[in-house]
Amino acid sequence: MAECMLPSWSFRVWLHFGLMCVACMALAWKEATERNSRTWFDFGLDTSKQVLAAGWVHVLDAVCVVHLAARMSDVDPCSRYGVSVVVDTTIGVVFQYYLLGAARDAIRSRSLNLLGDLLETGSYWTTGTTASGKHRFRPNRYVGQLGLWLAIVTVAKLALFVILWLMPIVATIFDLLLFALDGKPRAKFFVAVICIPMFTTTFQLLATDRFLRKQAPAHPEGMAYMQPTSVELLNDDDDDIASSNPPLGSCFLCGTQAPSPMTVRLSPEANAFQYRMVGVTPPMSVRTGVAHGYP
Repeated sequence: MAECMLPSWSFRVWLHFGLMCVACMALAWKEATERNSRTWFDFGLDTSKQVLAAGWVHVLDAVCVVHLAARMSDVDPCSRYGVSVVVDTTIGVVFQYYLLGAARDAIRSRSLNLLGDLLETGSYWTTGTTASGKHRFRPNRYVGQLGLWLAIVTVAKLALFVILWLMPIVATIFDLLLFALDGKPRAKFFVAVICIPMFTTTFQLLATDRFLRKQAPAHPEGMAYMQPTSVELLNDDDDDIASSNPPLGSCFLCGTQAPSPMTVRLSPEANAFQYRMVGVTPPMSVRTGVAHGYP
């Protein structure tokens, strides 16, 4: 029975480059169809970190595949390559997400403010403005974030290599899923080395971009108004709308929860618009204008 064989390493480099181009075009299309504040320059910087990391992972793959070949001798080269790419682009994304979160927590716990500003993912500009009134690009931020991301990708790749080394059954299962292509080396090469990696690589770029880009603030402008838990009426000599140190309300868009109940106090003369401004349904007497003699 003919066995599916991988081409030369140089051909695989061009193949990997082509798969990344397809994934980048999908990511660019997604960026063009979404409404967000990220500029195309920042998009290019964010994407370049993923592309450079993918190139570095391909170099690591060239080393790892040599050791995995002896461990998975019962699996043909196409299946070994395919399962390695699938694991890197699926489980690897989860590893990278938590490793990035752990790095952020470690920086914050040690109160390394300067390092935290430098490694704030997706942030490449000064927070203030220069004398000309423009933000200034900080190349050292990009270099620092790129270095951190390459370190995270390396740790994740080594962890996945250990998993595949200890559990070669994963490659065997992947090969069994392609049993219909046994004896058809060209078809198996097309599916295991081109089609499946193309979809999983695209998924990787789209998913990684969600947490590698600059994160929106916890309570950005335009967020849904705060949801109070109770309403009190004020005396006539108080302001129309007031609140005693009101805590931030729950925000379903940013995943935050109100730390404590919130009380909004309204004047007896408050109209329906002022009720709705604080997220409260106005009483029937206010909506109909009976309370204030409105027609």
